[in-house]
Amino acid sequence: MDDRRRVYIVCGSGLEAERVDRPVAYHLARAFEPGVEARVCCDLWYINHDAARAEAAVVIGRPEVNALSAFLGDKLPTVFAVDDRLLVQGDPEWNEPVACCWGVTPEDTLAAVDAFIRRAMPGFLDAMR
Repeated sequence: MDDRRRVYIVCGSGLEAERVDRPVAYHLARAFEPGVEARVCCDLWYINHDAARAEAAVVIGRPEVNALSAFLGDKLPTVFAVDDRLLVQGDPEWNEPVACCWGVTPEDTLAAVDAFIRRAMPGFLDAMR
């Protein structure tokens, strides 16, 4: 039995997402506590792997550059937002550990991920247990 806790950090697969959002995804991966296996992957890979979709996920990047952000955009409530600049989405009770973090600019996306780390990660981690 595999008792590891795993989270997929999903960034877009286009050039802009690879250049801008993938480094932010690795920044987030380093923020998870020991014992959590954080796997960075692209949206197209994640969408096409049923086993991955059954695990916790944090999606990084604007809907224009991340197909999963586009899909989840109207399905997840807002957990945190700042002046139409950045957004963290997810179930506030974290019944399902799925979050989406993005901003208008690359700096805003990083700020959204940092807000997720500070404000939402404890509840997200509890949902993964």
